[in-house]
Amino acid sequence: MQLNINRRLFILSTRYALVLTGGILLFHFVNCDHFLPLKDGDDDQTKEETENNSDNGISINNTSGGNQSINKPWVFVLAGQSNMAGQGQLYSYLKNEKLTKIPSNVEFYVANRRVADWDHQQDLDQDGVSEFGPEISFISEIGRLFPGKKIIGIKYAVNGTSLAQWLPKYQNNQGQTVTQNNPLYLNLLAYIRSAVNQRDVEYKAMLWMQGESDALEYSSIGKMYQTNLFTLIEKIRTDLVEKDLAFIFGRIYRYAHLPLESVVGVRSAQEKLARQVKNTFLLSTDNFVLSDTWHFNGTGQFALGKCFATIFNQAVILKQPVDLYNCPMASGLDLAPVLTFSDSYNGPAQYYFPLSRGGFLYSKAENAGSSPSNIEACLEVLGTRSCDDQAKWTQTAPWTYDASSSVWRSQLPISTFPSNTYRGWWRFKDSKKISFTATFNTL
Repeated sequence: MQLNINRRLFILSTRYALVLTGGILLFHFVNCDHFLPLKDGDDDQTKEETENNSDNGISINNTSGGNQSINKPWVFVLAGQSNMAGQGQLYSYLKNEKLTKIPSNVEFYVANRRVADWDHQQDLDQDGVSEFGPEISFISEIGRLFPGKKIIGIKYAVNGTSLAQWLPKYQNNQGQTVTQNNPLYLNLLAYIRSAVNQRDVEYKAMLWMQGESDALEYSSIGKMYQTNLFTLIEKIRTDLVEKDLAFIFGRIYRYAHLPLESVVGVRSAQEKLARQVKNTFLLSTDNFVLSDTWHFNGTGQFALGKCFATIFNQAVILKQPVDLYNCPMASGLDLAPVLTFSDSYNGPAQYYFPLSRGGFLYSKAENAGSSPSNIEACLEVLGTRSCDDQAKWTQTAPWTYDASSSVWRSQLPISTFPSNTYRGWWRFKDSKKISFTATFNTL
């Protein structure tokens, strides 16, 4: 009897030992990365990402690229012409916004070098002038939103360039395909690959601010802007092997000194592309303040960068719809009011009003504050410069304020306008900050 008991105990203990050993081996098998040697810095990164694997309550893996490894750095590409290169020179913003340092989880590359910090002495785009673009607020906001991620920002922008100059092949206004040998696109691609340096990364978004030159050259190349921009998007997605790479871009400003047809043409092309192409997101720059004829001032550059980051988080990570005007309105920065004209109360901006139709012309101002006593308006025939006369600014129009949308509106009968092209303005009495111009034709 004692022999049988001992035999049973031996069999049970042996089975237990085998089960325990198998469990240990299985645990190590499914966690086989623990057997791999760590690269320099991997231990700190792994710890940091484990502690922050759900930034803002969002799963890091919930991205447009699918269920990717959280260990891959996120890459953002910033490209375009002068308003991406940046003409902001108000460096007091850096201290005011506490943006003198690049976040510790971010690498940023521009002008063939890695930038150490936002030193106001740096000539970031190497054009001989110390200035900045949207990268400062974008990098700061992305670093804040995703502190557990390794971020790589790469900027390549060239002043005064049309979309045709970027592409190896583009369409001109005659529908002809034009091939060129040294497009800027090849420089952009080479610069991206040099900064990434063969690392295993995840390309998250391309940020694009360009189109002013196409409006300026509208008669030769601008009418094909939508086709050429689609070509650029498809090419960068193919070459970076990221078929759903998010493409976030700014609609060009409503420049009053350009022909109405050219500005409307490029803006309409940008709007159509954003509606038709998957994972493309457009933002309005209409209430950014210009520092000269073409360029956003320091506040505008900060708003642009913050909007890029906000829309990335909202659209790409949270999968929420994006309103063209939502981000600039909610940027929290000191911006000029946006003025639009429409023939319906809640309608989009329009540029042509047939007088024979009758009805009302509605003007709508966004980002104009909540005090009617601080708002003045002026309407002039294009080219007359009547609004240079201080007496032309008035508060007599029947303004109404919609508190739910922070929008002011007024209405005038269309029949009161003779056939002409008109330009309208809004202004704050206290700061004298003037809106961008809104132009319309009566026919």
